[in-house]
Amino acid sequence: MLALDALQPIVAPDNPLPLLSTRDLARALSGEIANWAELGGPDRPLVLHALLPEDGLQAALAARLGRPVAATVTHPDLASLAEAVARDPYALAITGRSAQGAARPLPLTDSCGFPLQPSPLAVKAGDYPLALPLYLLTPRRRLPLVARELLDFLATPPAQQAIAAAGYIDRAPMRAALADGTRLINAIRATDDGSLPQLHRLAEAMAGAERLSLSFRFDAEGALDPQGREALTDLARMIEIGQFRGRDIVLTGFSDGEDALARSEQQAASVAAALAGAMTGPAPEETAIRSTGFGAALPMACDSTEAGRRLNRRVEVWLEPRVTGNPAP
Repeated sequence: MLALDALQPIVAPDNPLPLLSTRDLARALSGEIANWAELGGPDRPLVLHALLPEDGLQAALAARLGRPVAATVTHPDLASLAEAVARDPYALAITGRSAQGAARPLPLTDSCGFPLQPSPLAVKAGDYPLALPLYLLTPRRRLPLVARELLDFLATPPAQQAIAAAGYIDRAPMRAALADGTRLINAIRATDDGSLPQLHRLAEAMAGAERLSLSFRFDAEGALDPQGREALTDLARMIEIGQFRGRDIVLTGFSDGEDALARSEQQAASVAAALAGAMTGPAPEETAIRSTGFGAALPMACDSTEAGRRLNRRVEVWLEPRVTGNPAP
């Protein structure tokens, strides 16, 4: 994986619509919605712009949608797409996060109203459902030395800095405080009277801790998906070089539905076992590794759709300050 981007709806800066649900976005892209009034906007025709069907980003969007985009106007490249949308108050299009130009990005929510924001952390962690990884495809044969050296170089900080400077999201892991407003709101919204103790335990664990952008999700058979396998290798190397000295690494599981707590704990334990197998030696003494689970206490999206359930079934990497009395790994 070379870099990350995100598919994002764009409109003209003077379009009054404040946000759009993913369900309504899919309906608009497929041609089911033809007037902005159906989305809560003005009574004007919705003009759908897109790239040419053979464009790679357009093909990726059609694959996500399950059908070609019912575009009224097509463009040869992202720059002309964004420019045309910015000029047309009734236009709607999908572009990459790195190529919105003068157009206004239209915030997304899921069907239950959970905000979906393509922030670098959300895209890196797989929390944004329209994240778009950019891959370099290699042939099934030994590459020339210069190609192998290029692939090795792409993982270095200078290469990742160049990727970020080009407007894409680099692969470098990042940290963020756990106790941000959106996550706490999501946790409260998911709480019923029987899960208040779980919410209290969650709030205590989040206090003073950070989240690493590496996250783990699973395929239909319960195995780590490709991005999770890459994250496992990255995390193992970071631990081995002592990048988290003075911090405890907590693999924190979340799930959905019945028996969510047990399944979240099981998933976190399975990632911990896989991490131990990926490391070439023990973690530094100043870093402990443990796993825990919080069930359905911190949803990222609505559980009424398969896409939302997949976002919610995950294992996050939390970094806690190392203090005397922390649980043993």
